[in-house]
Amino acid sequence: MAGKHNNPFFSKTFSLIELMLVVSIIAILAILIINIMSSARIEAKASKILDLAEAVKHSCKMYESDTGTFVQSSTAMPFDPLWQGLTQDDGSPGWNGPYMQEPLTIEDNPFRGMIWVAQNINADYDLDGDGSADVAAGNPGNAILFYDVPEKAAQYIDASLDRAIAGDWKVTGRVRYEPGPPLTGVAIYLIGGR
Repeated sequence: MAGKHNNPFFSKTFSLIELMLVVSIIAILAILIINIMSSARIEAKASKILDLAEAVKHSCKMYESDTGTFVQSSTAMPFDPLWQGLTQDDGSPGWNGPYMQEPLTIEDNPFRGMIWVAQNINADYDLDGDGSADVAAGNPGNAILFYDVPEKAAQYIDASLDRAIAGDWKVTGRVRYEPGPPLTGVAIYLIGGR
């Protein structure tokens, strides 16, 4: 029986190395879980932007169909909701709205940055990835810009809308990403501009 206590399988204490190994494994697993949860949170916020952009696109199309013009530029600021012809009569002949239930506010951007619906296309858009501008900056049309969107979320948005388009994801397709400064954001082409 005396030899039983010398057997390592029956040891009642852990060595310092064993404890460090267990703590290291737990730390690695915790980091992996935090990264997965963070990615899921960013993807959920990016999905909200995609849903909102699609709703605004549909509303802009209805507005343009009724009035023959594009929605005027407007911005949702931290202190002011986005007033636009989509929710209130802006005096355009043929206006038959509202085209959206509520004006956009900064709370509609899951990253809590400004939202800007541009009346004139804000940049050239290469929709098919061939290197030429299919939609030219300055032409009448609508794009929506969401500010303070991190690059990881912008990549998710781009992958959802432009998955089959070749070229630099930041400047080809319907999505453009501006890493700042002065402002970081994602612009999504909606309608017009051709």
